Amino acid sequence: MQKASALPAQAKRRRGEGEEGAGAKAPKAARVRKTKEQMAALKAAFAEDKLFPPERKRSLAQATQLAEKAVFDWFNTERSRDKKKSRTAAAEAAEDEGSEGDK
Repeated sequence: MQKASALPAQAKRRRGEGEEGAGAKAPKAARVRKTKEQMAALKAAFAEDKLFPPERKRSLAQATQLAEKAVFDWFNTERSRDKKKSRTAAAEAAEDEGSEGDK
């Protein structure tokens, strides 16, 4: 007697299991590494303005020979990192103030 699968057929399809071709996804494209020059241009633009207007991001994409989406995504990720750093720094500063008051 064979053991029945715990997952219904629909769940298997979502996970890419089961019938061949059902729910199969195309392989992801290889990650493209940015050159030092491209990173320098992106960082300089970010230092200038964290909320770079879309038309300037497009021209930056052309200048750096990156896809527009890559530039948009880089700016979004960098804003997240910047926000996280500022939150961490603020938390550490508050912690330091609290520990100095205890002395």
